[in-house]
Amino acid sequence: MLLATVLLCVGWALVVQPELYRDIDLLGSLPFSGRPKLPVEALAYGFVGACWFILQDVIRRYFRDDLKTAAYVSASARIILVAIVVTVVSVVSTGASTQPNLLAFFIGIFPQIGVQILKTGVNTAFKGVVPSLDSRYPLSDLDGLTIWDQARLLEEGIEDLHGLVTANLIDVILRTRTPVDRLVDWLDQALLYLHVPAASEGRSPRAGLRALGIRTATDLDRAWSSTDEDAAAVRAQLAEVIAGSRRSTAVVAMVLESLQATSSFLHVQRFKRHDWLAG
Repeated sequence: MLLATVLLCVGWALVVQPELYRDIDLLGSLPFSGRPKLPVEALAYGFVGACWFILQDVIRRYFRDDLKTAAYVSASARIILVAIVVTVVSVVSTGASTQPNLLAFFIGIFPQIGVQILKTGVNTAFKGVVPSLDSRYPLSDLDGLTIWDQARLLEEGIEDLHGLVTANLIDVILRTRTPVDRLVDWLDQALLYLHVPAASEGRSPRAGLRALGIRTATDLDRAWSSTDEDAAAVRAQLAEVIAGSRRSTAVVAMVLESLQATSSFLHVQRFKRHDWLAG
């Protein structure tokens, strides 16, 4: 908390009175060399963007009774990270934007923007030497998950959908104070997204399932297990959406078998049946 307070005070002092930094002399009579020249204005905008994110994150965590030491550590890390990224983006000429201050503000909110800009510039110069930083299964694909929720899950080491599916559900519930229904719904969506591709052979299986009202793994299992008169037609439709052919019902069956072998899917099923309320 002390570190976060100091960083915020120093940051706001430089934003409100930017000429103060020129009078700082930490080494007695030795002046600053001026190299590299710090992008003071861009840093100020980046700091304001970081404060915008931190303020809303702290308020949300306060009302959720989740305002712990990790919140202040994350706030301090964000301010330092944003300062570094904004400085590097401003010093290195990437030609990414004609509005550096506006870009710096959004880097304060989404530091990944600056990292992605730098990566693009390096790939252009060195032909893809830097490995991709993008996740194949990002958390942002989930319905109802905000940037603050994503940052909170990142504190628990959950960086993508695979991390969410393999995490200890009880620990995540207790540590993040996320409503159980919401967390289970995210987990249910993640299970479907990991087993059904977003795009395949010019088709979009996920979009096709969403058009049928299926947005989670349990929705898919429930539709496939239907015993209504139209059960055969439903299975044929699901096979066409997922595998591209009404006769490829075995593909959907294998997807469901794979889901059944996942422990987190069994937990989601048990929760949605509310068997834990019995007795």
